[in-house]
Amino acid sequence: MRRLRGISGQSVALVVLALLLALAVGLLVVAYVTPSKARPISHARPHPTAVVEEGKIAATLVASGSLKAADTQKVAIPTSADTSVVTHVATQPGSGVPYCGVVMEVSGRPVFALSGQFPAYRDIHVGDSGTDVRQLQQALRACGYGIAVDGKAGPATARAVAAMYKRAGYTLTPSNTPAPSPTPSEDPAAGEASSPASPATVAAPVLVIPRGETVFVNAGASIVSLPGVGASISADTNLEVASGQRHVVLALTTQQLLRVKAGMPVHMSAGGWQADATLPELPTTPDPQPEGQGSTEPTYTVMLPAEGAPGGEVSGVQCEIALGDQTTYPKVVPAQAVHYEGESTVVYIPDAKAEQGRRRVVVKVVATGDALVAIEGKIETGQKVFTDAPTD
Repeated sequence: MRRLRGISGQSVALVVLALLLALAVGLLVVAYVTPSKARPISHARPHPTAVVEEGKIAATLVASGSLKAADTQKVAIPTSADTSVVTHVATQPGSGVPYCGVVMEVSGRPVFALSGQFPAYRDIHVGDSGTDVRQLQQALRACGYGIAVDGKAGPATARAVAAMYKRAGYTLTPSNTPAPSPTPSEDPAAGEASSPASPATVAAPVLVIPRGETVFVNAGASIVSLPGVGASISADTNLEVASGQRHVVLALTTQQLLRVKAGMPVHMSAGGWQADATLPELPTTPDPQPEGQGSTEPTYTVMLPAEGAPGGEVSGVQCEIALGDQTTYPKVVPAQAVHYEGESTVVYIPDAKAEQGRRRVVVKVVATGDALVAIEGKIETGQKVFTDAPTD
């Protein structure tokens, strides 16, 4: 009996001890998994914050412009037959004019581009003289042909034209040939009149260059447009070229004009081309209103130099004007940290005692940029602010 009582006492003690341990563990688990007002459990991600810092405000005004040349010229394409058709195009829009070279073929014959101010109005023969002959001689000299410019078409001018044709892979019409080479006594550098005309040296009439195979265009020009292969040439068919300093024409609205000032940097881009410039002195009077379109919003045209721009006119040039000044503001925050609530502008700062752990601070916006805002108010530099909106 005594042995049985001893065993029963030990068993009871072990059972009681096990129950007490289980109860303690259960209480710990319940305390850990049960939320309480003193220690709430949250599985939400922390709200993003930023720091109020000293800094500068950068802003960009984006506007659209058009790439143009200072001067455009439409040149009539000459014809020398009843039916003239473009049979070959030797250059493309956007490329430079190939002076003393072929722009296109019309009915199988070349059309040479030469530098000059007025169009050819006649076939030039040996013995002709005049302003048009002088223009031809000046154009040939500009291409490296060493002839005198005296306004008189002689054998030297004829040979220079023949050499131009040969270099391009063409010849003058077979029935017209230039004068033969000069005799040793002839001075090529002298005026054309120094080469005496005689049956042995000048066959009359000797064609120097036909009117229908030349176009005279401004120096330093680029091709804007030209007819394609198969196009019929008429009085209205033109070769359009552009010359002079290329520039971007930018039309600013009144609101845009008020935000910019002379000297601000501008980045321009169109396709693969891009360049930088600065705003010139700004206009004070608006552009004339287009006739027949009624009242439109006033615009102010600004012209920006376009170094290395492609030829031809290009619309939709993106112009990014950097508006940021050099002012350093003591309190700058990200734009998303500023909230507009009714008539108040506020930011929210962390505060463990406030509802949702954030406190509302009224501020004043003193400057805005692309991504940053300068503020004033009862907030210190170095203070953290939330960059997301409060939840309801």
